[in-house]
Amino acid sequence: MQCFIALGANLGDPARTFEAAIAQMTCRIGELLARSKWMQSEPLVHPDYPSPRQPAYLNGVVALRTELDPPSVLQQLLLIERLLGRDRATEKQPWGPRVLDLDLIDAGGLVYSRKNLVLPHPEMHKRPFVLQPLAEIAPNWRHPTLNAGVFELLEGLAVRDEVEEEAGR
Repeated sequence: MQCFIALGANLGDPARTFEAAIAQMTCRIGELLARSKWMQSEPLVHPDYPSPRQPAYLNGVVALRTELDPPSVLQQLLLIERLLGRDRATEKQPWGPRVLDLDLIDAGGLVYSRKNLVLPHPEMHKRPFVLQPLAEIAPNWRHPTLNAGVFELLEGLAVRDEVEEEAGR
């Protein structure tokens, strides 16, 4: 099965952390098929937790071939986060600064919903910092529940931003 994993970080040396995370993924999850260029993005601020300014994020997406099922992939991603310095137990607010964030965004086009794992990732279609790198490495990818291609989803974000910009004038 092919899976796509989004990487994000805005603390420490994100590019070096991503390299270490990819090395761990290839040992623990499966064969690296593709990786996007890293891109910078502004941090998301959770509406319920206004926070002081935080550094920009570095983001990217990798594709892996794996024999693991989605819960096992997630378990390995959480382990890799811990090995590389992220302690989710001490995080006080969502979307805060972090040394590493690994999200399983798609696993073979499966539609899956359990307590701690929903596929495709429920927010991915709203995040250009996930869609842009995904489009780079998987231009033919289609969202399995929205029935839209990655470029259609990106176009929808651009239109939404234009509407919001017009409304703000």
